[in-house]
Amino acid sequence: MPASDSPLAAEDRALLTSMAPALATALVEVLVGARAAQSVERWVEGSLYERIVEHTRVRSALAQGNPHADRPIGVSVARLCEVADSIVEISLVVRTTRRPRALALRMERRRSRWRLSEFLSI
Repeated sequence: MPASDSPLAAEDRALLTSMAPALATALVEVLVGARAAQSVERWVEGSLYERIVEHTRVRSALAQGNPHADRPIGVSVARLCEVADSIVEISLVVRTTRRPRALALRMERRRSRWRLSEFLSI
């Protein structure tokens, strides 16, 4: 998708730049079983949240012995790219005790509020 012609407002850029590392860290904590999925619910679109909850159910069933072995220990600077009006994609890396995880976040503004509509963790 081509970049938007209208630049991202400075206050939105500042908000997303500061929010992205915390949200990415929280998402990784949820993915590794160190945090409840409910803690990120208000920042995540409904259908994505349901996928996250399902992932935590599966992970919990598989993790039986050591659910908190992997934990985030650091996060890189967030890189923002406005791909359309009210849609920003953010990339960053969250380092955990086991390995670094590259994350791509898609944030969409809905009624003056930014919410996570999609993400990828590799």
